[in-house]
Amino acid sequence: MTELVITRGYPGSGKTTYARQWASAEPCRAKAPSRDDLRAAVFEMEGQASTDQERAITAAQTAAVRALVGRGLSVIVDDTNLRARHARLWADVAAELGAQFRVVDIKTPVDQCLARNEYRRRLGGRCTDPAAIRDMAERFPIEQWPEIEPAPASNIGPCVPRTVRRDCSMRETDRAAWDIVSEMLRKMPDQSTIDRHTKHLSDDQIQEVSEKVSDYLESLKEHLHQIG
Repeated sequence: MTELVITRGYPGSGKTTYARQWASAEPCRAKAPSRDDLRAAVFEMEGQASTDQERAITAAQTAAVRALVGRGLSVIVDDTNLRARHARLWADVAAELGAQFRVVDIKTPVDQCLARNEYRRRLGGRCTDPAAIRDMAERFPIEQWPEIEPAPASNIGPCVPRTVRRDCSMRETDRAAWDIVSEMLRKMPDQSTIDRHTKHLSDDQIQEVSEKVSDYLESLKEHLHQIG
């Protein structure tokens, strides 16, 4: 059964590291673009965006997850997900898509998160305002994180894609396509990036990857335009 997994934890807790390891462990798993990825790619910014921009990011991220799960892939979303209502939105999406929902809590102490964040800053990487991390830890202490339950399955009908091919080549092409899209959210890939993700595929499969990349990007673009 396909899974929709979300992480929960403070910035610097190791959510992305866990998500990448989880996604790479099986051929039918994928890591969705994080909200940070989409802020950087769509709005060329870090940190909290405006209300309208955040809504656009939510729409784009949800569209990406729906597309991946609709292709038969299990997906992980590696955001903080500390607000219960945000986590429950993903639980509802999973129920709607007929996917199993699971929360992975990354319970790294805040002091360790702050140290990692400072290390990233020194290396010139993406980092978070330390005051924001401390504020999250005060408002959402680890011992008070609630259980997140999806809506009853009887209340939300599963969204069954018209064609979900379960063969290995389908999984490989979906994975290659989404890996390319994920890199495009960070930077425009050159031919070597595309070759790296498709070198194990046949010519027909590479053509399929190209079509899937276009489909994924068009889906994101469409949802962003709907938000305005």
